[in-house]
Amino acid sequence: MCIRDSSMAALAESDLRECGVRMVGVRRYVEMKQPTAQITVNGTSRSRTVVLYNSLAELEFEDFKAVDWSTLKWVHLEIRRSRSEVLLRVMKELLADRPNQLTLSIEPEKPTPTDLPLAAHADVVLCSREFAECLGFDSAVDFLRFMDKHAREGTIVVCAWGKAGAHAVLVGQAEAVVHHSPAFPPIQEVDTIGAGDTFNACMIRWLHHGVSLESALREACRCAGFKVGVEGFRPIQAYNGRNMGAGT
Repeated sequence: MCIRDSSMAALAESDLRECGVRMVGVRRYVEMKQPTAQITVNGTSRSRTVVLYNSLAELEFEDFKAVDWSTLKWVHLEIRRSRSEVLLRVMKELLADRPNQLTLSIEPEKPTPTDLPLAAHADVVLCSREFAECLGFDSAVDFLRFMDKHAREGTIVVCAWGKAGAHAVLVGQAEAVVHHSPAFPPIQEVDTIGAGDTFNACMIRWLHHGVSLESALREACRCAGFKVGVEGFRPIQAYNGRNMGAGT
């Protein structure tokens, strides 16, 4: 994580700490502006316009090299634009012989086909519909069948498909079962910003706690639907779903 040393950064840090996020291994900058996102939501259609300002540099290989991986239980890497080469090196050189207790998940979100090779080095691959479509697929099921050949045995591959819910498969099974969960839209759509991130966070949470893939997929869809029905992220802290590991 990169952050600028400033009053704006202090505000961001305070907000993260209140949500239980520890600021460990943060790379700090002094002479750069804190990233900001200005989001305008249409009151009628609920469509959104996002104006993002971010001048911070991306993390480099040396930043990852400084991490003590032995202290971690789960590492999630969001594949950002033009960073697949750096992350592939991290996965090959730093995480290939990772401790048994450490699970590695990656998030190919952007429409960048060159991110595909990273899937062969992860334990969990959380894909977006946009990523599947950039590879020529208009069906999550067909995409997951394709990914069965590009991820190693035992890898969980998940693909969220918006209002069509989400699908997931465990790679390497003789008869690979594609699990599906429907979406759980709220009575009224309030705020869709971050629904995908909420889904991924829930998948990581439930899988980390040993919940079955089918149940984790359903709960992630349910929680993402809950998020769409509330403003911001704070209300999610009170969401316990079916109370599977509530409060963890």
